[in-house]
Amino acid sequence: MPRRSRAALGSGKRPNQASKSFALFVEINGDLPPRTYARQHAARFKEVAQSLPADYGKSAVYRGLSVNEIVAKYEAAPDERRGQRLTQKTIKRHFSALSTLWDSLISEGRIEENIFRGFKFGNTKRANEQRDMWTEVELRRLFSTPVWRGCLSEGRRTTPGKLIIRDEKFWLPIIAVFSGLRQEEICQLHIEDIAQEDGIHYFDINNRPPRQLKNRSAVRRVPIHDELIRIGLLQYIRQMKNAETARIFPNLKPGGADGRLGHGYTKWFTRYRRDTKVYRPKLDFHSFRHTATTLLQRAEVPVPIIDELTGHVSVGETARYTKGFGLKKLHESINKIAIEVDLQRLYSSTT
Repeated sequence: MPRRSRAALGSGKRPNQASKSFALFVEINGDLPPRTYARQHAARFKEVAQSLPADYGKSAVYRGLSVNEIVAKYEAAPDERRGQRLTQKTIKRHFSALSTLWDSLISEGRIEENIFRGFKFGNTKRANEQRDMWTEVELRRLFSTPVWRGCLSEGRRTTPGKLIIRDEKFWLPIIAVFSGLRQEEICQLHIEDIAQEDGIHYFDINNRPPRQLKNRSAVRRVPIHDELIRIGLLQYIRQMKNAETARIFPNLKPGGADGRLGHGYTKWFTRYRRDTKVYRPKLDFHSFRHTATTLLQRAEVPVPIIDELTGHVSVGETARYTKGFGLKKLHESINKIAIEVDLQRLYSSTT
């Protein structure tokens, strides 16, 4: 941001707070001209700030590290060694300082919109009391449990054995972490929703009945990550096609008040994580989506591309010009999701 805009930081009642807030915002989103920033930059600032430890600016452990490195170091630490994350009160204070700066820029006629208005913050809950993301350590622990390492039988998935059964219990978490798809989006996939264009296989996320999506922005094409292909997802889909099933995961049945296909699986996955000792409060299936989004951010994938891949609503002036990225660009971006988990053993496992 130009020096004139930086000077506006000193016009408020708390210039020191404004300077710190602005410095953090720039580190997360880059130093751009004021008019270039849009609402998704404010949203990204909020999301990343919620992942920061409360002592990130004071602890010697984080000295000299970038914001992304701080978040990664915090997530990799054992649970018992983690401190608190930034409180909602602190994040709200950052937004207030930045909102004051943006108002001053509006009064100068340099921008038209205050991108920090309208965000909601919890009154008492800390960020770490919200839904969390899977850490690298937790992903390694999960994918080393019997469903992926080998179980005794179909009915005894938590008991170690030599059998790897490639059904919804095997595929749903792996697809989620390598795609960012919502649970129900995966559960309701049909064979016809796996398409190919210019040599790129992709998930066609659509709202053709009986499918139901969260909103109109959820309609999109998400390239299939190369790791999913190496593990054998396309071979599994061919097996389901040969079995003449309509859906990729025919074992899933509607349940609950809203008839969601993931209803029964959600209950099973909670029990499974408890039985295999990988359960943690605020960590659930939807956390895979948060993990995928965070990994894309750490790989410096542009926010509009992340929004298109995940089906988020892109808002702000620049969003008008960043729709419809080609499959090649989306494929390159989704392949930047990388987890430090050895999945090699799954490449040729018993199906």
